Amino acid sequence: MFDHLHIPLPDIAAVTWFFLCWFGYTQAADRLGPRETSLLQAMEVFRHTWMTRMLDRDNRIADTAIVTTLTTSVSFFASTSMVILAGIVTAMGATDQLMQLAEEMPLVIQASALVWHLKLLMLLLIFTYSFFKLTWSLRQWNYVTVMIGAAPPTAAPRPARQRYAEVAGKISTLATKHYNRGIRAYYFGVAALAWFVHPIALMAVSAYVVLVLYRREFRSNVLRLLREAAAVETEIDRA
Repeated sequence: MFDHLHIPLPDIAAVTWFFLCWFGYTQAADRLGPRETSLLQAMEVFRHTWMTRMLDRDNRIADTAIVTTLTTSVSFFASTSMVILAGIVTAMGATDQLMQLAEEMPLVIQASALVWHLKLLMLLLIFTYSFFKLTWSLRQWNYVTVMIGAAPPTAAPRPARQRYAEVAGKISTLATKHYNRGIRAYYFGVAALAWFVHPIALMAVSAYVVLVLYRREFRSNVLRLLREAAAVETEIDRA
């Protein structure tokens, strides 16, 4: 089936670097959390405030509408992951044709059938991971919807309502965390496409993706504005 079972050293190094970038960034982002505010943490304040104010409303139609809007984007990416997976599986059955096509493309390094299958397999693993993360996020948002429907009335004791809002806010944060990881897999899926060009391209694009993710999650303008808005919320709560 394969020309030979030899995998070139540059490909091994590139794949190793790719996964180091992906999982290394994930671990680093989680560890930076307590010391450096990220978008996820900044939004956690607003999710808790949302659930607290939700309990002060008798009519919670607007809250369920917000959850519906959020789950729409999650469902879209989960469905897209399935379409991508179907395309990858189809491509795995047409590797010979892909290799012939690649021979006519400039800048694309020639590789054995084994390496081509490994490239497609890596894409398959990336978007399978993304699918599971996104569908788990979708289920957690469904739990948030149920918690909104089962929320205690405004006449309930305030300490109990605050605790309920805290738990609901934490579940929504977990749903967002898994959604972020599913979307992050899309970023690295784009980086994995660079392997079809050259192993060095895979290493370069992987590092670039890490820089883009770090800037957006820890150094973006929207994060700065969210911090300002959180400060306003704190002032309102103190007033």
